[in-house]
Amino acid sequence: MNTKTAISLVINLSPLRPPLTGIGHYTREILVRLLQDPSISDIQGFYYHRWLQKEDILNLLNTVSASGSTSSLLAKWIKFPGVRSAYRKSLHWIHRRKMASLREYIYWETNYLPLYFEGKTIVTIYDLSYIHYPQFHPLDRVNALRSGLEKALRNSKSVLTISRFSHDEIQSVFTVPHEKIAIIPPGTSEQFHPRSENELIGIRQKYPLPTNYFLSVATIEPRKNLKNILQAYTRLEPQIRQNFPLVLVGTPGWLSDDLEPLITPLEQEKVLIRLGYIPQEDLPLVYNGASALLYLSLYEGYGMPVAEAIQSSIPVITSSLSSMPEVGGNRAWYADPSSVDSIVSAIRAMMASSTPLTPPSSAHCALPHIQTWDDSTRQLRELFAQVAR
Repeated sequence: MNTKTAISLVINLSPLRPPLTGIGHYTREILVRLLQDPSISDIQGFYYHRWLQKEDILNLLNTVSASGSTSSLLAKWIKFPGVRSAYRKSLHWIHRRKMASLREYIYWETNYLPLYFEGKTIVTIYDLSYIHYPQFHPLDRVNALRSGLEKALRNSKSVLTISRFSHDEIQSVFTVPHEKIAIIPPGTSEQFHPRSENELIGIRQKYPLPTNYFLSVATIEPRKNLKNILQAYTRLEPQIRQNFPLVLVGTPGWLSDDLEPLITPLEQEKVLIRLGYIPQEDLPLVYNGASALLYLSLYEGYGMPVAEAIQSSIPVITSSLSSMPEVGGNRAWYADPSSVDSIVSAIRAMMASSTPLTPPSSAHCALPHIQTWDDSTRQLRELFAQVAR
């Protein structure tokens, strides 16, 4: 008789600090489902310096879903040089005894570098942007990854990543055996689907959304390449900008102040609308009201907004680099994100096309790689079972 191995988990819950980034959404969506999974006998974890039991984790998830931002002292202090590494060392000390008592559990490290653990560890590597674009990260973070990531990969039972692109990069840079790397892409919520105009009335009343607009969904930081998107948008004819304002959804991130000289004039011209953080339940409707998504990140491990826009049946203009063609497939218009001219050309081609949802130039591409969060959770559960065996 076959019996399923009982699985107990230790999880780094720190990515759940609001406002959620892509890593935070990935952790939250899968964790919500794992907590309901009868094959998972227990889940515990650390939320920075606090240790949380299963009931505490449920309360945290409820808090996260209702929160848009945080004003914790840690969030402010962590930006100062040396604070990040010192705090990380303190976490090893704070949680050492608890981690030692749970050595029979599987430790899922959701954010690159694990704490010391005597049992089986799965580390999650979303991308290697700290190698290719170190200038887009705090120096403390880059130094920590450079000094600790290779050892973490070597000591882990399995390495989790989110795309074939990231899989190949990890294998190339660190010579990790192919069979040790598991690809589990993010899911897309079932809330991202086409909507009628009647369904959009409420969202247009809640936010200052025009009938037509270009949409950008991204943390406002250099890697998301908003600078080139803004410069490309400025080159469009004034009539296009008036008819298709640019709507920015996303919280300010690392080095976002440099973008203000580009954003402010467009706001004064009333062709740019900055929404900042919006609740997750509103996001699918904001997608549906858009004429197109502009997502031209310089480097991504996956690119969740591209998948969400495709599921919402709106046109997508995205980068021709990193994982974007893997996610967008034959449903996206592609541009060189480092070239403002290329972005402008892609926008104009999309607007002139009679088939903006199915770009002729992408006919040779594969189908988009999009799955549900249930799919992602099932794949991760199977990875836990494999590691447990």
